[in-house]
Amino acid sequence: MTALVKKYKGKVEFLFIYCREAHPDDEEKGNGPPRDRKPIRQAKTLDDRRATAQMFCDDMKLARRILVDEFGEQSVQRVYGGENPTIVVAADGRIALKMHWTKGDLLDGFLQKFLAGGGKVNLALATSVPFRGPGDDPPTPEMIAESADRMLQGLRLTDREMRAVKSAVRGKIEARLKLQQNAHALGELGWGGDVSDEEINQAIRAYESAVAAYRKSSAEFDRQMTAAVSPRARVQLLARGILDNGLGFMPPMGPRR
Repeated sequence: MTALVKKYKGKVEFLFIYCREAHPDDEEKGNGPPRDRKPIRQAKTLDDRRATAQMFCDDMKLARRILVDEFGEQSVQRVYGGENPTIVVAADGRIALKMHWTKGDLLDGFLQKFLAGGGKVNLALATSVPFRGPGDDPPTPEMIAESADRMLQGLRLTDREMRAVKSAVRGKIEARLKLQQNAHALGELGWGGDVSDEEINQAIRAYESAVAAYRKSSAEFDRQMTAAVSPRARVQLLARGILDNGLGFMPPMGPRR
């Protein structure tokens, strides 16, 4: 984030809102602070929170201005939600983007396009930002390939059939993941109190178009698989939920535990 503050200096004002402590020290669990420092407990008063924020400022020497959040229902964290969110506010005071979890690379990509468009609220641009939570880094080609392998494990296909089916399944997985990202972004938009019904309806129509595009691409992948396999192999793909099944049966991403 420090690099972004420097990159957009004079164009964007960055604020760091210090809210509740995510990981307060607990000496009984062996998570105490260094010996030369008092434990960082969960603040019970505004003075406690200010003191911790000041210590944070002294240690980190951040380029961003740091504000201390209040307690109660009107706290910034409760109003906007999220564990470590990023909120982009346009010049007119409207929310241009809400990211559930702060990711500098995604924010950078958004700000470039947002400023190029005059800094105006753009729902299509906002919903194009992938949903990312802790540990939700985009799957690598290797992860997608592994998921496809798990979906096809145990099927009796020829080598030629397996190669064709794997290629199509990987394409379906990638397309489905993009659609899921759009769905998460649409869900975040629905919580925005300053978003009009017409704007929400526009976003819904855009999402419905994305669903239609996904179904079209999924049908094409199914057509490719059907053309490449025998009837016996097609039966196996149908029974496994890989072929001709709408949105598809998706395995969990990542390595098996």
